[in-house]
Amino acid sequence: MSHRRTIHLASRSHILSSRAGTCRTSWSNPQPADVVLVVEIANTTLGFDLTTRARLHARAGIADYWVVDVPGWRIIVHRDPVDGVYRMVASYAEEELVPALAAAGADLRIADIFPA
Repeated sequence: MSHRRTIHLASRSHILSSRAGTCRTSWSNPQPADVVLVVEIANTTLGFDLTTRARLHARAGIADYWVVDVPGWRIIVHRDPVDGVYRMVASYAEEELVPALAAAGADLRIADIFPA
């Protein structure tokens, strides 16, 4: 994962990482194929992010969509979008590691992103 930018798939902004080697000029209008990870920070929008937002990203073909459930201290990972639905959805708790699809070995420990 090389760059972080904002992508507008609908009316709200998202944190994303691009594929290595993506041309800088493509950031004026990044396409879903340019995106390797989208992360939503859900403090009050969890239900919306897990339903409506997940369907939007799956339809766009975003391969790796994470929802950080701030009150629940967990990350819900969506992968393998097919026909507008993620076929793999998994929840990772505080003591677990989330494997990054785009960067082998760059696993994220959930406890590292929440305050002690």
